[in-house]
Amino acid sequence: MTEEDIKNLSKKELQDIIFKVQKLLSDKQKKEFQKIVKEAGIQPGNKKSQAALVRMSYDFVNEKMIQIQNWKDQIDEGELYLDTEEYEDYSSGYWEADWITEYYDNQGIGDKIMSMIRFAEDCVDDRRYQEANEIYEWLWQMSVSTDSEYEDYVDLEMLEENNLIHTDMKHLALLTLYADYQVLPAKERARDIYLYFSSSAFTKLHLEEMFHVGREELEETEQFWEDWFTLGILDYIDMFEGTMNAGLKTFIIDTYKAQVEKLKELQDLKTGLWHTVLTDPDSYVETSGTAAITAGILKEILCGILDDSYLPCAVKAIRGILDRIDSDGTVLEVSGGTGMGMDAEHYKNILIAPMTYGQSLTILALAEALNV
Repeated sequence: MTEEDIKNLSKKELQDIIFKVQKLLSDKQKKEFQKIVKEAGIQPGNKKSQAALVRMSYDFVNEKMIQIQNWKDQIDEGELYLDTEEYEDYSSGYWEADWITEYYDNQGIGDKIMSMIRFAEDCVDDRRYQEANEIYEWLWQMSVSTDSEYEDYVDLEMLEENNLIHTDMKHLALLTLYADYQVLPAKERARDIYLYFSSSAFTKLHLEEMFHVGREELEETEQFWEDWFTLGILDYIDMFEGTMNAGLKTFIIDTYKAQVEKLKELQDLKTGLWHTVLTDPDSYVETSGTAAITAGILKEILCGILDDSYLPCAVKAIRGILDRIDSDGTVLEVSGGTGMGMDAEHYKNILIAPMTYGQSLTILALAEALNV
């Protein structure tokens, strides 16, 4: 078919061809095809979508990511570090001396970090969420070395507090959540975003703002809020302790108890884990989801929302999780990324592989187990 032939096709004919081609693709090819469609600004079923305004070329983005990776490696390996000056401050009186550490950026680390922040925001604006997410994840986890004899390290928030970078931390945090939401499968969004709220920069955010910080409207929000409710219910109750309407509190707790009661019924009796498709015992058991469920149950028992009758369920799950930790600490039998599928069979065929969120959620569950 020539270019002229394609130009002469009607919209309906083009749609029919696209649908037929898509049916012939493998799952991997479909993901690539969907990426091409998304980059072209075509949002199936969304009449409000606009054409993409791609401003950065592939070569430019690739070169920039290589440069950023080089900076990241230099910081991670301590080749780039901050100089320090340490002294005791007696301004409050001789017996109330404070130990002061002042940081000096003589190697341009702050400039490099700011370049990463600006580029990541450009990536979000350009709908290159994978690149943005990769940068944001590293920024919030990084530790910049210093020349201090006390092995002092400085994180992103300390860089900002010491005026070594100048950025809107709230906006940066919201863009981080937005990019994370865009790249993650629906099943993993709530639990991954929830983990960010252990950082002080995220604790004062209104999560609803995440849905308006980027150019594109976020999809599958109903499932996200359901998952978020399950993860954050106890924190929500604690946040409004003493001020929450008694009827609302009862409704929330009863709803959650009903969820946990159903989860008890669906727990695999042999392994103590839950299946990747909860209601399908023929689907494989999955460790990361089990860890998230278990952490919640243990926390609720500790807070008195659930009674001790739920403890055997949690203990069985912890034992199952421990059985799936390798000798080197790798958490096994984790779903290797769960994209949206048309039926349960799709989820049953997702590969099993060690994943970072599997490690994180396992640590969360084991930490809660130590408190009970």
